[in-house]
Amino acid sequence: MRIKEGVKLDGISTNITKIFHIVEFFLNSHGQEMWITSALDGEHMQGSKHYSGEAIDVRIWDLINKQDCCTKMREALGNNYDVVLESSHIHLEYDPE
Repeated sequence: MRIKEGVKLDGISTNITKIFHIVEFFLNSHGQEMWITSALDGEHMQGSKHYSGEAIDVRIWDLINKQDCCTKMREALGNNYDVVLESSHIHLEYDPE
């Protein structure tokens, strides 16, 4: 796992840190090294889980079969997590239902 320069992880929720190994496994199995590109930093929409430390974004530059990877992550993480494929990254957040 690598972290983009400037990304702030200090204060991120354990609900997020405990899924790092799962996310990394699926990214690696689909040809992508895990790069966290945003956490408690950056600008996000109002009410974003990033601001409470309940969300991260990961890079998808080299990701093979993006949709399949996201589907497998969703299945592995369960209903308490959202996995959203964006144009430049995957957004993952803790969002219990």
